[in-house]
Amino acid sequence: MNLLLNRLYDNGNDTLGILYYPAVKSCKYVYTLEDTYRPVKVQGQTRIPAGQYKIDLRKEGGFYERFCQHKNLAIRELTKKFGMLELQDVPGYKYVLIHTGNDAEDTEGCIIVGNKPVNNSNIKNGYLEDSTGAYIEFVRYVYDAMGQGKQIILTIMDVDRQINKQFGV
Repeated sequence: MNLLLNRLYDNGNDTLGILYYPAVKSCKYVYTLEDTYRPVKVQGQTRIPAGQYKIDLRKEGGFYERFCQHKNLAIRELTKKFGMLELQDVPGYKYVLIHTGNDAEDTEGCIIVGNKPVNNSNIKNGYLEDSTGAYIEFVRYVYDAMGQGKQIILTIMDVDRQINKQFGV
C-alpha cells in the first residue's frame, strides 16, 4: 500500500504537509508537521530527505514506552498491540516515527499528524490540532493493511521546494 506525503509549506522553522492514504472508494488525508528543510542536518531540527521509505513496526525505545502508557486509551492499546510506525533506511537518520504532537518542538526529526493546521496570532505558526484523533484513525488504517500482509511504502515529495524554485524564492 502506498502513502503520499506532499510537503507544502516551510516557514524556516517547520514544514506543513498533507499525508494521503487510500480509503474505500476515496482518499483520506491527515496534515503533517515536520522540522524545516536544511541542506546540512542539524540533529532533531531537520526534516528527513524526500524519497520512498518502507514503514515497519517498532516495539522498543522511549516513544514506544511512553505510548504504551499514553493517557488516551486507544493509543495505549494500539501501541501495545502493534507498536509504533517507523520509517526504514532513512539516510543519516535513525528511529524516524509517525506520532502525535502539536508543533515543531514535538517532531525531533519525526513526522507528526493532525486534523487541522492552525496559523493565527494566538498560536504560533506550525501548529496542528486534533493530533490524537488524526493519529488514531490513520494508524488503525495502516495497522489493518499490515495485518492483511500489505507492505506500506511512504513517498515524500518536497512540493514546497518546487514551489519556491518556481517563484525564485
